[in-house]
Amino acid sequence: TVGTAELTVEAGGAPDRLSVAAQVESQERGGVQGPVLLRSMPKERHLRITAHAPAETAVLRIPRLFAYKEPTAGLIPHRTGVDKADLAEAPWPQIALAEGFVLDGEPRFAEAQTRVWAIHDGTHLYIRAVMAESRMDTMVAAMTDRDAPLWEEEAIEIALTPADGLPHRFLVNPLGARYDSQGGHAAWNGDWTVQTEEREEGWIAYVVIPFETIGASHARNTTWALNFVRHRRNVRDERSAWATRDGHRGAPLGFGQAVVR
Repeated sequence: TVGTAELTVEAGGAPDRLSVAAQVESQERGGVQGPVLLRSMPKERHLRITAHAPAETAVLRIPRLFAYKEPTAGLIPHRTGVDKADLAEAPWPQIALAEGFVLDGEPRFAEAQTRVWAIHDGTHLYIRAVMAESRMDTMVAAMTDRDAPLWEEEAIEIALTPADGLPHRFLVNPLGARYDSQGGHAAWNGDWTVQTEEREEGWIAYVVIPFETIGASHARNTTWALNFVRHRRNVRDERSAWATRDGHRGAPLGFGQAVVR
């Protein structure tokens, strides 16, 4: 910026519903100079940057937004009284286990973000994944067969390896179709269930995985390798993940860590 006495950053879910996220003032010659660091990163979809200046020579040019990628580590807390028939009302934590999904092979956050919550009751793992999508009418999701290649269309993937256990993959699409594998073997069909729900602003998947299915009968106070991958198929395709590994597009993704309390 040049000649900017005050810089305002607003954030909100829609262009007409914005609130102030930060204001920076400067009485120095030349005005506000970048970078401008926000105390916290707004999670809303829309940002507006406004330069206020006493003169007509003010310039705001080539704004770029950078954000900090938080470490891929978290807790899966213990909860009681989980109703498997009504997972929307389960006692989910306020803070998501996984968010800030990054594009595969690029140091850039995905356009369509995903947030994941997880809890357990001592015998089952419960996962709530919320996939934001601004173009629901053009989303590609048609497969319904068990173990269909769901990664070729819209789907959420759960990759987990319990302590001293085998790696597992679970994929779900908006229609409730399922894919699973154990130790890299797609012929394996585990005992797990899923519920899906479509909304105007995206879709939701609720996944219930018995500990016995993944060989985690003694799961309390253990650390699991965990990752979530969003396969977005729409007007714009994206492959994004919670935990990524530096390298070329399509390289094996990394894993985060989740402590089962």
